[in-house]
Amino acid sequence: LYILARIDIAENDLSAANNNIERAITLRKSIFGAEHPLVAQALTLQAKVYRKTNNDAQAENSLKQAITIWEQLSWPISQDADDTALRTRTLRLLA
Repeated sequence: LYILARIDIAENDLSAANNNIERAITLRKSIFGAEHPLVAQALTLQAKVYRKTNNDAQAENSLKQAITIWEQLSWPISQDADDTALRTRTLRLLA
């Protein structure tokens, strides 16, 4: 489903991409648990879809969830990193 969502994005079928990524997130959470890196990966793709459809608030929410997972897994952001560094890393993920 994750791969299908990526194909949908490439074909600019953002509605199908959103449906597939939502299903992928649900499936990954049920298989791996909500705090798994594959869930964070899918949430990041979901944020990209939301960003492309101008749903910035939803994009931010998905990305915050992904960042929370990565931080719990020792994602390489120091505890004292300022907001600018975090924003820069986040924007790279959405590119």
